[in-house]
Amino acid sequence: MKTIMSILMSLFFTLPSFANTDENKSKGLEIKISEDSMQSQEHINSSFNFGNVPIGQSRWANFRLTNTGYGNIAVFNIYVSGGGFYAWGSCPYWLYPGQSCYTRVEFRPWYQGGHSGQLTYSTSAGNYYVYLYGWGYYW
Repeated sequence: MKTIMSILMSLFFTLPSFANTDENKSKGLEIKISEDSMQSQEHINSSFNFGNVPIGQSRWANFRLTNTGYGNIAVFNIYVSGGGFYAWGSCPYWLYPGQSCYTRVEFRPWYQGGHSGQLTYSTSAGNYYVYLYGWGYYW
């Protein structure tokens, strides 16, 4: 039964950028993973660059997590690390087939130079990491 469920389950991550500046309106990232592929890998990686942001201002992006499989996916934890990155959202513990949830990540640099962080989705299908980048500058 577990093998059948792992074959039928897939997790679809859409990471569109709905940033609050015109230059980021067209950026987006879409990644499909299945539980089968998670069996052979410890984690799946992706990255998102917030670009140049003046110190004292911020830029944000919404990350959408969608279950496109036939079984339920448990969302154990969603967290962000790294200086200047903040996250909040409302993902339920169980993500049912066809259901989506959003996590908003904000980049608010507090020093000049490069910033890096990581958004982590810990799910029953495995862990998914989004490496975050941005550059703070004085204007």
